[in-house]
Parts: sequence; C-alpha cells; structure tokens
Amino acid sequence: MENMNVAQSLVRGSDNMNKMRSDIERVITMVLSLVDNNDIEKYVNFDDQGATNFQSPDCDWILRWEVGRKNPGISAVSCYLVEDSGTSSKRVLLFNVSQDLRIILKTSQLCHLDKVQRVYEVLPVFVDGMLKTFPYLAERLEPFFKASKVDI
Repeated sequence: MENMNVAQSLVRGSDNMNKMRSDIERVITMVLSLVDNNDIEKYVNFDDQGATNFQSPDCDWILRWEVGRKNPGISAVSCYLVEDSGTSSKRVLLFNVSQDLRIILKTSQLCHLDKVQRVYEVLPVFVDGMLKTFPYLAERLEPFFKASKVDI
C-alpha cells in the first residue's frame, strides 16, 4: 500500500508543478499583454539600464524595457529569489524570459525544480508591482478577478 502512496505522491507533485509552471507563464503573459507599449515611457521609472524592479523580502522581479524605439516593449523578465543561508542572503536567478514572450515562455524551463513553488508564491509581487506601475491594469484585470469567483 505504501508503494502506491509514493507513486501517487510523485504523480500529484509532478501535476502540481506543471500547473504552477503553466500558471507562472500565463500570469506573466496575461499581465504584460494588457500593457499598452506606448505607455511604457509614461509610467515606468527606469534605472540607467532601462530596467525597473519589484522587490519583496523574498524576491526581486526585474523587467527590462526596450524604449526610445519605434516599437517599445518588454525585452526581459527575470525573477531572483532571496536565499537565506543563516548569516547572509543572496539573490538566485530563477528564470529569465526575453523578447517574444509567447515563444520563449513555451520553450523555457524554470532552472530549479525545487524553486517552482517559491516563484509561484511570489507571483503576487509581480502583479502588485505591475498594478502600481500601470494603474489602468486594475480595470483591465477586473474581469479575470470576477470570473475567478464563478464555479463552472
């Protein structure tokens, strides 16, 4: 009986990880697709490398933007997790997404399977940062929040 529980746990864990990975990709793609590229220079506070970040004690989301071009837009999204080693902490790059999000996200793999759940848990930092940067996203995301409350 215990062997069956091990197998079931592995299968369920794999299914959950695949769903979390898919959800990470879907949330990032959904939120970024709702940003008007023409608004980037109006709303985003860039550093000297054309990046902005959203931080929490657990993570650092860094977004790099292509600006000053005919077609501005996102060029990379990176998520760094803060790893505590008792005496100090370090930032660990979890994944990097660049250019055409739909293509890259479908082929990208999160580099550390043990970190998938942590990135899933810090997705709200990304969403909150985007909402603060682009206030109009709240209205655009509202239909998704409403639909999440419907049982089908």
